[in-house]
Amino acid sequence: MTATSTATFTPTNTATPTPVVEVALAKTVSEASAQSGDTLTYDLNLTVTGNSDPGLVVTDILPSGVSYVGPGTNTPAGLPTPSYNPSNSQLTWNLPSPLAVGSYQLAYQAQVGNLVAGGTTLMNNAQASSPETAPVSASVGVLMIGEYTVKIGVYNSAGELVESISSEELSHPLNNITLGSSSAITSLNGAGSAVTVYYDGQPVTVWNGLTSNGTPATNGGYYLQVTNVGSTGVVTSVTQQVTVNRAIEEYTIDVYNEAGEEVKDLYTFLGDTGPSGVPNMQLSSSMIEPGAPSGGTPSELTITLSNGTTVVWDGTSNSGAYVQSGQYFVEVHATDGNNAETTVVEQVSVENRGVSDAGTVAAWPNVVKPGSTTVTFSDNTSLNLAMRVSLYTVAGELFKVVEGDNGSNPPQWNAAGVASGLYFAVVEMRNNANNGLVGRQVVKVMVLH
Repeated sequence: MTATSTATFTPTNTATPTPVVEVALAKTVSEASAQSGDTLTYDLNLTVTGNSDPGLVVTDILPSGVSYVGPGTNTPAGLPTPSYNPSNSQLTWNLPSPLAVGSYQLAYQAQVGNLVAGGTTLMNNAQASSPETAPVSASVGVLMIGEYTVKIGVYNSAGELVESISSEELSHPLNNITLGSSSAITSLNGAGSAVTVYYDGQPVTVWNGLTSNGTPATNGGYYLQVTNVGSTGVVTSVTQQVTVNRAIEEYTIDVYNEAGEEVKDLYTFLGDTGPSGVPNMQLSSSMIEPGAPSGGTPSELTITLSNGTTVVWDGTSNSGAYVQSGQYFVEVHATDGNNAETTVVEQVSVENRGVSDAGTVAAWPNVVKPGSTTVTFSDNTSLNLAMRVSLYTVAGELFKVVEGDNGSNPPQWNAAGVASGLYFAVVEMRNNANNGLVGRQVVKVMVLH
């Protein structure tokens, strides 16, 4: 008989490793879509596995347009309710420590505000963190339903639209508006320069007293109207009267030629300074030579008003080109706060020799045929000029800008890959000494591929 024996091996280290703490967080909401005024219930579903978690904190930040109502029903019921910080819309749960392995549910309620635009997704973000675990987060969104198109505009006493202020989709109409503490616009800037529209105590929009083209509305009575167009086509509207009563001073500085035609808008001032009259004007010179090198006849005209305003005219017209030689008139026209008008005019002579010295611009080749792609732009003047070439299609679309000079580094355009057709090159020549515009010419280039 053969004897057998068994032996049991007992490890010297019998300690059991501590399980790793794991935390999971999920978030749900009672409604996937909502309207203004709806109350939403949010649930935070928290799971702790592996081991209990000491010091677990959950935070939740409400989206803009949503306000906290109060706690919901937690599971288990003994879990704490959140503390709420209205300054940053954050809710905080400091959970029992240690928090045992298991599943937990934290709940709270929030309400959607009145002025949340339709189509907005109210995204709500929560996070759980502790000294034992990395932060975990969860989010849920609620889509706002817009059933009404709400338009706000300003109309004059004749019923004409003066300014369209806003248009947006809301879930409810704005059938009751107020204008805050004042319904009058009494200044152009600062206090009294605008009226604010309120709905249910919340600011909706502001009218700054300007028309749709950016100019101040004339004094008089206006109607601020809110028009609500429902999804079924039903239209409702409410209005509030606004009074505009401002003493505005306005003055402009313009340049005219001998024929009385305006050639340059230099400056426009609008202010609340009231009846102060037109300021006096002083010119830095009686003659200028636009684009001329420094020294000799000035290339620019400095216009100084008695109120300290300084404006410079470089001899160009509103189109950007230098004006022709001749006599020009600088006019300051002012309307004071009492609508009294005055005008001051000074004369200046313009000698545009710089324009005649600009030479003639050429493009070579001006017909781009197969096998050649590079077009070089040159200018035959003796002046050292910088050249900037802006290339346009026949439809007037700018598609390329190249730069160089009329010396060893002329501007060049690589027409490879460009569709066949006619193109226009607008060439600006500037004096390297003072960057003054000497001339502008247009040349044509035909591309044949």
